[in-house]
Amino acid sequence: MLSTARAATVQHSGSIGANTVWSASDVHEVVGDVTVAAGVTLTIEPGTVVKFQGGRRLFVDGVIDANGSAVEPIVFTSYRDDSVGGDTNGDGPSAGVPGDWGHIELRDSVVDSLTSLSHFEIRYGGAYGHLLYVAQSSPSFSDCLLHYSSTRGLSVYAGSPEFIRCEFSDNAEQGVFHDWSGSP
Repeated sequence: MLSTARAATVQHSGSIGANTVWSASDVHEVVGDVTVAAGVTLTIEPGTVVKFQGGRRLFVDGVIDANGSAVEPIVFTSYRDDSVGGDTNGDGPSAGVPGDWGHIELRDSVVDSLTSLSHFEIRYGGAYGHLLYVAQSSPSFSDCLLHYSSTRGLSVYAGSPEFIRCEFSDNAEQGVFHDWSGSP
């Protein structure tokens, strides 16, 4: 069921230059590209909803610590998706569509041993080729669902991330793509 109540949001754009926590008590809306700087940790609490406006992306050069739970998963989705976090864009009941936003990108400066994502879902993105892009890094992911991409679910370039109990479904292209030097 889609919510018709307008949800309160905390908006984000630009660089995150200090350790930051996105709490589950707020709906977080990415209104401009966000970059987690090298040496900085973005912690996302269990049950947090992160909504992205059209074409927006989350770049991680530091650490992302996003560990939901089976009961309170973390959801990364479109600003149009009223099924979680309510009606954040105030347009009445609506649903996200594949390609509504960009992707989450873990770059080569990511601290693999500290970066952790579990019990999370990424949906309705893929505007730039994938929902999740892992470049020259090897973090671990578990209990995840990457679906409804307008392109790929996951792209890996020169990295070896580990995926445990993850599902890639309903993506317009491959669920998983890796180049010759990467292996999920």
